[in-house]
Amino acid sequence: MSSEPIDPESEDESDSVFLEGEEIDLSKIRGALDDLRARTERTRPVSRTGIVRAVLPQLEAALKAGADYATVLGVLKEHGVEMTQASFETILMRARKQAKGLK
Repeated sequence: MSSEPIDPESEDESDSVFLEGEEIDLSKIRGALDDLRARTERTRPVSRTGIVRAVLPQLEAALKAGADYATVLGVLKEHGVEMTQASFETILMRARKQAKGLK
C-alpha cells in the first residue's frame, strides 16, 4: 500500500485514493465542493454596503446626471434595499474611498 502524498493542486479528475482499504474518488469530492461553493456564493448574505459597492458606477452616473440622494434612495427601496439618508451617505463615502484605493 502506497503512502504517496496527494497533490491538492492536481486537476486530474480520475484520481482515486484508498483510505483504510476503501477507494475514495477525489473527483467526486472536488465536484461536490465546487457545487457547494457555487450554491454558497449565490445565497450568501450581502450587506447594504456590498450592494452599494456593486452598483457604485451606475449610482455615481445617476448622481452626476443630477439625481438627488432621495431619488436614488427611492430606487434602492423599490428594489428591496432600504436605508436612511444618513446611512446612505456614510456607505457611499466609504464605497468611494475604497474605490479610489483600488485604482
